[in-house]
Amino acid sequence: MNAIEPSSDVLQIKTTLSDLNMLIKYQEKIKDDVNVKLASLANIHKLLGTASLQKMYDDHDNHLPFMITVYRYNSLQMLQKHLPWLYHKNISHGFSYDYFPVAFETWRNAIINCIGAENAVNIVSVYEWMIAQHEQTITLSQQPLTHIDRHPELAPQRAVFTKSILSGDFEQSLNIAREVFTRRNGQELFYMGVIEPAMYEVGRLEELDIISYVEAHLATSMVNRLIAVLYSEIPTSNHKKGLGVITSAPNESHQLGARMLADLLEKEGWDIEFLDTDTPEKELITRLLKTQPKFLGISMTIVSHIHDLTQLISKLKQIDELSSLKIIVGGQGFRFDDKLWEHTGADSYCDHLKSAVREINQW
Repeated sequence: MNAIEPSSDVLQIKTTLSDLNMLIKYQEKIKDDVNVKLASLANIHKLLGTASLQKMYDDHDNHLPFMITVYRYNSLQMLQKHLPWLYHKNISHGFSYDYFPVAFETWRNAIINCIGAENAVNIVSVYEWMIAQHEQTITLSQQPLTHIDRHPELAPQRAVFTKSILSGDFEQSLNIAREVFTRRNGQELFYMGVIEPAMYEVGRLEELDIISYVEAHLATSMVNRLIAVLYSEIPTSNHKKGLGVITSAPNESHQLGARMLADLLEKEGWDIEFLDTDTPEKELITRLLKTQPKFLGISMTIVSHIHDLTQLISKLKQIDELSSLKIIVGGQGFRFDDKLWEHTGADSYCDHLKSAVREINQW
């Protein structure tokens, strides 16, 4: 995300399984203690700036699930890349920079109080490192966030498209889609050069509180509707390569990226079964056993869902009847650590749609 990351010279993450289990067991109590302690501070509103207490509580809901993932996989890279993003996001929401070291110190103390100083040694050393990195993290958080533009020639269409999905102008967004579709490799261009960066921009605007969660959700719903309308107009290859299944990681609610990958693969000649995000694990396994696909693609958006994803893949790998099944993973949940996917047991990982299509076509 940023070219530079907080220094790692004095930090090694060495959390034991016993430490991790204690943190998981008491995570709700730790969070509640932190909320009460911070809310009771005389200067809390100065620390929060223009942000509300509810915004702080919402942020805390995500804190320990993320930190547990860092500890579980000993991923310093994930933490280093996450911190500047976290500062940038929360400052955009109105928090002051002074909030962060106070919050980290409060988390540290709450963890010690809940699980004991001896059990907390390896855990709280990470909080002490985050506090020590505060000034450097401020500097990094102020660097502009970058996003690779793989199709700069579509910038005008993308700008109008983004505006149209945010304003609810379905007709205009459909007109742009059909115009791009007329070009060579039009579907790929539209998905990767218009939708993908447009949704990145929608996410950025939501993080900055420029648009609300509802507005971002409505924009995503419009894109899903648009894709459904265009689906019947997409030509598919007569050369059939086999059956594949595309779905999302357990507990995910996001499926747009997975839906676009499914469509692109169908155009390439694959028969694709797309399973919704609410497909129960048992039903997924039953379907895989019945249909015997060549591959399973799984998209993960939230990094803290990786443990459930890893458990799912482990179960699949233990089923003899699925021994030939190839599993590929991808999605925004892997963006903070490009080696994180290796813990899942998947056969492959791709960081964007085009590379995923290319990889699967080799199968």
